[in-house]
Amino acid sequence: MSMMGVFLALLVADMYPKLMKYVGHTKVARFRHSVVALFVIVIIASSVFPSVLSSKKEAQKGLSDGMDAALAWVHENTQDDALIVVPLEDAYLVEALAQRKTIADKNFLTRRDVSTRLHDIDIIYTSESVTDAVAALSTYKATHVMITSTARKKYGDSLLPLTSSSQCLQEIHREREDSGERQDMNDI
Repeated sequence: MSMMGVFLALLVADMYPKLMKYVGHTKVARFRHSVVALFVIVIIASSVFPSVLSSKKEAQKGLSDGMDAALAWVHENTQDDALIVVPLEDAYLVEALAQRKTIADKNFLTRRDVSTRLHDIDIIYTSESVTDAVAALSTYKATHVMITSTARKKYGDSLLPLTSSSQCLQEIHREREDSGERQDMNDI
């Protein structure tokens, strides 16, 4: 959708001077200001309003109370230099709202070995091998693993088999179940 918007903007930018030149040669030239006003109204109606409506729809999705509370907890209860393991989809939330670093986010230009990082996140969340998970955690010097609703949906039943072994991860925070969404924080 956005590519189509860019394409149309380039066409309109090219067309506008030609349109004004053409209007100047016609009997409609005396209505030039009205044509410009109509042109601006069409642009606003076709680009600004859909953008505002889309923004409102995204804002309504927003954060659940559970996720908001978990991110606040991370911000208040972890070291400033903590490195949090979260699924790629939640990385920006942790970085922006909890102000903590993550192994990978969607800004791939600032990260090296993106596919390796994503694979390591999968290993951390799903590996039954203590050695593999600890190796991946150690590679990035990760301090915490955050189990979000996104992680639960993405990894399902294979999520963190190592949590059953108390020597690997220690649960340090759990959101109340009655909030409808559970966010767990595990210390490494």
